[in-house]
Amino acid sequence: MKKILFVSSEYYPQPSPNGLCVEKIMRCCQKRGYEVVYIGATFYKQLPRHEMINGIDVYRVDHSFCNRLLHDWHKLPRWIGLLVRILVGVFCLIRKFLFLPWWPFEDFCLYLGLYKKMLELQKNCGFDAIYVTCNPIEAMAAVCRFKKKYKDVPCVYNYLDALSCGNYVQVIEERFKHTPFKGRFFKSAKRWELLFGQNANRVIVTEATKKHYETYFSDSEIFQKLKFLGLPVLERKFSGSQPEQEDISDSLFIPGRKHILFAGELYALRDPSYIIDVITSLQRDDIEFIFIGSCTLRNSNLLNSASKKYPGLFRMHPRIPRSKLEKYMVNADFFLNIEDNVPTLYASKVFEYISYGKPIISNAYSPNDPTVNVLKKYNNSLILFNTDSVQESAKRLNRFIDTYLNCKVEFERSKELFYMSTPDAFVDVIDDVFIT
Repeated sequence: MKKILFVSSEYYPQPSPNGLCVEKIMRCCQKRGYEVVYIGATFYKQLPRHEMINGIDVYRVDHSFCNRLLHDWHKLPRWIGLLVRILVGVFCLIRKFLFLPWWPFEDFCLYLGLYKKMLELQKNCGFDAIYVTCNPIEAMAAVCRFKKKYKDVPCVYNYLDALSCGNYVQVIEERFKHTPFKGRFFKSAKRWELLFGQNANRVIVTEATKKHYETYFSDSEIFQKLKFLGLPVLERKFSGSQPEQEDISDSLFIPGRKHILFAGELYALRDPSYIIDVITSLQRDDIEFIFIGSCTLRNSNLLNSASKKYPGLFRMHPRIPRSKLEKYMVNADFFLNIEDNVPTLYASKVFEYISYGKPIISNAYSPNDPTVNVLKKYNNSLILFNTDSVQESAKRLNRFIDTYLNCKVEFERSKELFYMSTPDAFVDVIDDVFIT
């Protein structure tokens, strides 16, 4: 039985988005007869350094002490937490400038911890291949160093979070566009990708970034190793009849209404203002929009203001455990996607929504947005362009709610349409590495 080491970010019971994706790939690997081991970077000291989870050996390596403080400062008493946040923030800012030539690499302690753990496990049990994701970048750097020592161990690099064309690069380039640092961050990210590509047997990137790689990497060695896939979140969610509404304790859903659910993070690049304007123009009292997840202060203020003005139409709830969230998703009537204002990204939640076969409502900034191409193939969807009038979008949304309530796309059909976004497609790449 071949053994594969996966290296990524936070794993269960507190999974990061990358951890969720990789868990699906590992389960698929197990079904194909591989043995899998996971090393994850963690912020949580209370979690064991090693445990067995569903047949997977999970090892955890700590982020640096300062990064853990920055992650958990809000858990401290208020004034102590604010003081810690300020002091650690200043230190991290200084560290960012010191590590600027290596941006976005900055957590040297995590890098060393991951590398040492990989060496330890390689000596104890050995691996036939390594699969590593871009978040954290220190994981890729550790695998790069490991590969120099163990040249015969094939490696698959996966940019679940885009690096040189991702939102992190675009946000920081925008902040520094009027400074001498303009362009430095893209060049630094590209340099890392070229370095990692030298040690990779395959490099998986998202289909939405294809044009970017054709423009900036077509003359490099890495281009021949690229495999363009989606995001590995499309999978059958349940079989047989759906769980009843009573399965959800302390329900956020108001009985008797049509439930339209957004599940995820409303960070700076996801602006809900257009969707809020459309919703408040619907003029109906038989629906409710439920937002579950974290928000930036601006987006939280927008939703709070709308919910006070239109009580019952908007409901907000902070992030909840995955098991409970999935019960809400099973019982939702529609899903809502709020698009990133980045032309090379689409949210992984779109494919997760498609897994349930339910109707999807999404905004978009232009017809060329990656999500538009996905949802056009998934007929059970409505796309509202931010450039359209609010009143016209409200009319279309009203018709869609009335027409598509209880409409469902069978999973096998979705799998056929979006195979590149299934865990199987990612394991196909691993199979191919062993064949070649």
